[in-house]
Amino acid sequence: GPTSDAPSNRGIDRKNDSTSDGNKPATARGGAQDAKQDTKQDLGPAPGTDPRQPGLNYFVLAHTATRNGEQMVDFCRRNGLDAHLVPDDNGQLRLVVVAPGFAGGDRRSADVTALEKKIRSVGVKWKDAANGNRDFGDAYPKKHQPANAT
Repeated sequence: GPTSDAPSNRGIDRKNDSTSDGNKPATARGGAQDAKQDTKQDLGPAPGTDPRQPGLNYFVLAHTATRNGEQMVDFCRRNGLDAHLVPDDNGQLRLVVVAPGFAGGDRRSADVTALEKKIRSVGVKWKDAANGNRDFGDAYPKKHQPANAT
């Protein structure tokens, strides 16, 4: 039921938990990343650093409070999506972004299209995991332009 993914499971090694989604074929194919991660989807905890590079676009899944964002990032990473919680321009909220970033001209490339499909498939699982969760259907690309960059 919905309690199986409670935040208290955070420290548990879930790599061997094949019951959750190991029996479904991976939908996003084509990227070298995907091929490597078919057997081992779990990316482990986010490093806590901001992976974004200035000038690249990153898909934004949510503007959220830190606690909600941490749960979303943990869920995404357990499902093979390289999500990170990063500062927003607004000091109160955080952004949940997905790496890798991409140049504006690559928006229609196979890699970015595969990443969008992966975001959608993980989003559907996220929506099913708890009442009120969204399916990431409104994820959008945002260029990283740090205010303090010169």
